[in-house]
Amino acid sequence: MRTLNNLWKFIRTRYYLTFKMNYVLKSVSKRRGRCKRCSCCPLTILNFKYKCKNYNPIDKSCLVYNTDKMPKSCFYYPFDEKNKWDEFKDKCGFWWEERNSGDKC
Repeated sequence: MRTLNNLWKFIRTRYYLTFKMNYVLKSVSKRRGRCKRCSCCPLTILNFKYKCKNYNPIDKSCLVYNTDKMPKSCFYYPFDEKNKWDEFKDKCGFWWEERNSGDKC
């Protein structure tokens, strides 16, 4: 079930970054905390091992973290609570402020 959930999150992320950038920007503006660099880059989705070319497996870090070469999908990750990969939900250093009941972000 986890791999299907990650597949859905992967597709959702691409969709939102392509077609719903206003939502992403609004949600990220409410994001608090900081990246703990929990190595959420190497993921397995339906037995396909996703390997980012900027990931250093030796020290488990991103080679382009906080540089202008950092991919858009990484810069905005996670753009909301649903966007967090299941394996890293408890490790992630980001959280969101409470929304007003009328807010549709």
